[in-house]
Amino acid sequence: MKDHIKINIQRLMSQKGLNSVSLSKKSQISRQTISKILDMSSTNYNPNFSTIYTLAQTLGVTIPTLLSRVEISDMEEKEILPKEEYIDILNGNFKKALQGKKQKSASVEPGLSESVISKLWNNINSNPNFTTIESISEITGIDIG
Repeated sequence: MKDHIKINIQRLMSQKGLNSVSLSKKSQISRQTISKILDMSSTNYNPNFSTIYTLAQTLGVTIPTLLSRVEISDMEEKEILPKEEYIDILNGNFKKALQGKKQKSASVEPGLSESVISKLWNNINSNPNFTTIESISEITGIDIG
């Protein structure tokens, strides 16, 4: 996972006067998970979509804002969508990018096995991990943040 996400979370925590314990309580995400996210550069932690969504919602930002490489204070805030709408957008972009191609052609990206692609294609996977989301971003050419 990229350092910019960790930096965004830390900046938002600071703005809201939260530490990892209070963020854990407010988000109902375990303190251990929060610690893994805040120490992503030294771990291979790969949070799932629900964790990313819950953090964004708890911190009062959209997922694109939380995942952005642009400094948060420079971004115009948008309405926070329901989790299902983000998944629908992700799946829709993925399907558009693969139009006329075989699903297997996407499985060369890291984080995307044929099984994961099939689940996305058939709307079975409603909680992809961050590596999968990043890979879809690469395939579609649509920045996630």
